[in-house]
Amino acid sequence: MWLAIRLVATGVQVEADAVADDASAGAGAADELLALGRRHRTELETAGAVALPRTRRAQGLADAERTRLGTPDPAAWVTLAEVAGVDRYLAGYARFREAEALLQVKGSRTRAAEAIAEAAETAAALGAAPLAERTSALAGRARITPRPAPAAHGLTARETEILALVGRGLTNAEIAGELFISTKTASVHVSNILRKLGLRSRIQAAALAHRAEQS
Repeated sequence: MWLAIRLVATGVQVEADAVADDASAGAGAADELLALGRRHRTELETAGAVALPRTRRAQGLADAERTRLGTPDPAAWVTLAEVAGVDRYLAGYARFREAEALLQVKGSRTRAAEAIAEAAETAAALGAAPLAERTSALAGRARITPRPAPAAHGLTARETEILALVGRGLTNAEIAGELFISTKTASVHVSNILRKLGLRSRIQAAALAHRAEQS
């Protein structure tokens, strides 16, 4: 059943791509697809399967793609990136679309640059040439130069930034406020940092960040 929602998401995505120059033209068809997806979601809820990660990813993609046919919504893409989980390509795609939406609504260029950097890093790591090309083209149109990903410890640019904030003693909620992300996203980043660095606690991460700052 979750596959039906994934197909709905793909249909909305195709519709958005096809009418990129006139988003309103595809809104009706997209809404029909989403209505179908909601019916399947109701069936999944009845079956107790709605909480499956793949179901959340499919629904998140469908909802986010719909925003491309109306008012751009960066938050929808942030949410998709959060539920992407092990699907690294989906997370990278979500960051690309987040940056695009931020630029369309004239939001924070700093946040857009960070999202572009993460999308580019993910595309490079996965060898996803089409995503890399689209991300590069978006950066070029916006005249944004993505920050190079630091090689140290294999951390991404965002993770390096968060590690520095951990070094300053900030909590996940404080990091979220500083970077305009959700507390859940901050928590996921911190967990990834600890895993990549082979550390067991924030205290160890803070100590490492402090040593790096002093070196």
